[in-house]
Amino acid sequence: MICPVYTAVRRFMESHAVPADATLIAAVSGGADSLALLHSMASLRHELGYALRVAHVHHGMRAEADDDVTRLQAACDDLGVPLSVGYMDVPGIAGAQKVSLEVAGRLARYGCLYDVAAEHGAHAICTGHTLDDQAETLLLRIVAGTGIEGLGGIFPARLAVPPESRAPVWLWRPLLEVRRAQTAAFCEERGLVTLDDPANADPRYPRNRVRHVLLPLLEREFNPAIRDALANLADLAREDETVLEAAAEKVCPFDETDGTFRLQAEALLALPLALRRRVARKLLRAAGGTGKALAFDNVERLLWAVRTAQRECHLHGAFALRVKRGLVTLERIQEAGFRRQNPDTGRNPEPQTRNPES
Repeated sequence: MICPVYTAVRRFMESHAVPADATLIAAVSGGADSLALLHSMASLRHELGYALRVAHVHHGMRAEADDDVTRLQAACDDLGVPLSVGYMDVPGIAGAQKVSLEVAGRLARYGCLYDVAAEHGAHAICTGHTLDDQAETLLLRIVAGTGIEGLGGIFPARLAVPPESRAPVWLWRPLLEVRRAQTAAFCEERGLVTLDDPANADPRYPRNRVRHVLLPLLEREFNPAIRDALANLADLAREDETVLEAAAEKVCPFDETDGTFRLQAEALLALPLALRRRVARKLLRAAGGTGKALAFDNVERLLWAVRTAQRECHLHGAFALRVKRGLVTLERIQEAGFRRQNPDTGRNPEPQTRNPES
């Protein structure tokens, strides 16, 4: 009988040409998805010639987490796979950075994974994201108000550049075409004891409400194959995004000197609106913009300033944009409480609340 989990992992590894003697990191929480990933990767390591190491993050939030580490260590010992455990204070991170526990948990996980990858010179970090995770991610982004880039969802493979000058490392998702029910069946058939995090049922988290309320409703009332439809949408959006990003790079390049970014207003305004918006976002991102700095209203404000040749326009994210003699310059400024002009009236409005693209 063909195992869909094992088949998906093998196909992924073969298609991504794992270098000889490469070290791969399996991110394992202890849930069904990550355990299925671990056991599949462990079965293939000798045949495909890679070294395998497990990374697990202790979030410092549950009394049972110590027991989880003990059980995971025993499982890794049985497989002959070394385990690295990162002990993180997620509540402390949330308080220090003024973010939700969900966001702090993600920061802690990837920070730990990047540390382990750097320590062992890993080629890639493999996570247990499934097709169900992809569907949930797309719905969350659609509700927040995203563009084509955000509709690309979770990438099957992406080269990440970790902070603190660490070497780039690949993020691989070998199970992205596998359903969560299939990873659960994989573990049940092999008698694997999975660790269930109670937080996955907590309705305070938006992803859980999408998982337990919205997706079942859409399946029941609109499309029984909604998860596959959303995953297909992500595939199409990623391909379109790749082509459009390459076009934007080619038709309107910009340069940078000492933190000031420059481009020609005429070249930008000659583009179709879709490409103008992309160039504006690329300019803001290159200058260090993240989150709300890349939001729809901030991009529109930048384009309005160029179109109307503003001497100076302050943008969200502490950016100053100037247009003089057809040259557009953008630079980061220190002041945090600047006032922003209204594209329609030239007045300074209350901050807009439109959500950023994901």
